[in-house]
Amino acid sequence: MPKKLWNKVTKALAVKQEAEAAHDPLHVATAALMIQVSVTHDDFSEDEKVSVLACIEEHFELETSQARSVFERALEHHDEAADLYSFTRPIMAVLEYEQQVEIVRLLYRVAFADHHLEHFEEHIITRIASLLGVGPHDRVRVKQEVRDEIEGAAGTA
Repeated sequence: MPKKLWNKVTKALAVKQEAEAAHDPLHVATAALMIQVSVTHDDFSEDEKVSVLACIEEHFELETSQARSVFERALEHHDEAADLYSFTRPIMAVLEYEQQVEIVRLLYRVAFADHHLEHFEEHIITRIASLLGVGPHDRVRVKQEVRDEIEGAAGTA
């Protein structure tokens, strides 16, 4: 296959992979929940945006461009959504309990992106965890683990 044609094919496949990732209901719902945590206090900081993108990329093992597509799609869905249930429902449909706990872990990572957990962020994470069926014991444990992880990283930097 000529190189020029091969480049067109690989570019088309990359666009297709980005589109598929951006339309995966689990990816979009999880990202929308992370965005919800970030905008709760009316200041979607650059640190939080970077954290959301990094969490999407890491957690779902996506390329940076795919993570950006998911992020943009989640922003659209976030703006259109009437309630949190529209985001937690697809997650509950496909994930086991431990995976749902990991979603809560992602939410805390985003909330702690600025090294401070706002009261409103804590409240929304508690509501989301409840909708996901994650119990208070596991939610508090995960919060402390993320806090320790963030403080440990800040101490070594």
